[in-house]
Amino acid sequence: MRLETFRPRDAIRILLDRKTPVFRKTWALARLMTWIALDQRRGRRKPKKQPSARSNQPRFRKRNARMAGHFALSSLLARGQRSRQRLGMLKLFLASGGFQLFLEGPRSANGWLSRLKDAREDLSYPYEITSYLCRHKTYGTDVRKFTIQCAKLFIADRDAKSTVRSISEKWETLKQAAPYIFAFFQFFSDAVTKAETVHDLVDRLEKLSSDQGRLDRLLGNAAYIADILSEGRVRDVRTKDFKTVTRRKPKVAPFSSSEISIIEAIDPNRLSAADIRSYKPKVRPMPADSNMPAANPARRTVAIRHSVCHCGLGERQMAPQFIHSHASDVIAFRI
Repeated sequence: MRLETFRPRDAIRILLDRKTPVFRKTWALARLMTWIALDQRRGRRKPKKQPSARSNQPRFRKRNARMAGHFALSSLLARGQRSRQRLGMLKLFLASGGFQLFLEGPRSANGWLSRLKDAREDLSYPYEITSYLCRHKTYGTDVRKFTIQCAKLFIADRDAKSTVRSISEKWETLKQAAPYIFAFFQFFSDAVTKAETVHDLVDRLEKLSSDQGRLDRLLGNAAYIADILSEGRVRDVRTKDFKTVTRRKPKVAPFSSSEISIIEAIDPNRLSAADIRSYKPKVRPMPADSNMPAANPARRTVAIRHSVCHCGLGERQMAPQFIHSHASDVIAFRI
């Protein structure tokens, strides 16, 4: 294991080892939580006409995670905790990058805490999606609605502030760490919300690191949801990190009556996986007497332009009287 770099599976190995000192688990947990919240980036879209181009898999970053481990060790060393283990902390500090990381670091310890607080809302979206899948697997009755797409629609219908597009963007950015987010979100949210200083946050990380039973349960929950995502063939999720982790089914609440009503109203066929990212409900439907099949807004716009150009008028010359006089040519208008 190379201490100067970071890999989530290495953090899992440290957290599950009962012989590992608590300060080392605190260091690994700080790096893992920060990688989940601050190091996720979306992949680039792969050009269709360039088969040899790089894929659109999420990019793996670890810069903030490495700095977080140093912040945690510095907090423990500065307060003189566990004096018998201070030499081990210092060795770990030097082996994992030493003072060079502080020279190259993008932000201070207070900035680290501030960014973790800001990341809480974004992490709530993949948490809600994975929570929906876990609850539906236990209490759901319609297999067709056991999908990521239906989970997005469920969240958007339940939360007026969210849209399918915004939920999709957050999911695409953070889905690589989805199993970790599902398992640790409640702890992460509570820790960063109540922490007023970096020392407060490190104390909470240390408390969790000293509770081996809770660590085993949280990582077991992450492995369980990783299996669900694998079953659904969700791409670009780190599911192989949990090969050696014992699965533990999380305790989830059944759907309420209002949530059941939302799920029943979801039509799993109204949106495809490709259309859901740009879904906008405020689109006027096709006229009832139209003989043409339903089309997406982009194709409707093309049809309108074609009708105008076919009559010898440019797009800028299309006047209201033209529209009324050629109502049969105009298909629909986008609001």
